[in-house]
Amino acid sequence: TPASRAAFTSLIASQNLGTKVTSSNAFGKCVSAAAKKDATQAKQAKNAARAACRAKADAVGAKPNAFGKCVSAAAKAEKADADATEMTEARATASAAKTCKAEQDKPATFAAKYGTNANAFGKCVSAKSKAAAAA
Repeated sequence: TPASRAAFTSLIASQNLGTKVTSSNAFGKCVSAAAKKDATQAKQAKNAARAACRAKADAVGAKPNAFGKCVSAAAKAEKADADATEMTEARATASAAKTCKAEQDKPATFAAKYGTNANAFGKCVSAKSKAAAAA
């Protein structure tokens, strides 16, 4: 949703990561991936809502337009849950990026742990994010 994208954008901007991490547009790729994920989540929520509402209508009987209202309400609720989960993940990644940025203040230790390649920072963020998700 636009609200979750705006929140994610401000979260990334607050980390001072910039829009171009490498020669390719990492931020644009991230937004594109998030948009695709949003579309998939919305479709899955709508399909799950339809199934639940069909079962409910078959069991109880339905007034005109009740099915549409039921699907709309259920899909919105599922999408809100997915958005909340997504924001939690984005905050964890941003926190991991902050931690890694602080670790870079000790170049020798950082290099020993994550290497000196261009992807060292990404390795650090990935490791921190996975550790946070496992906790």
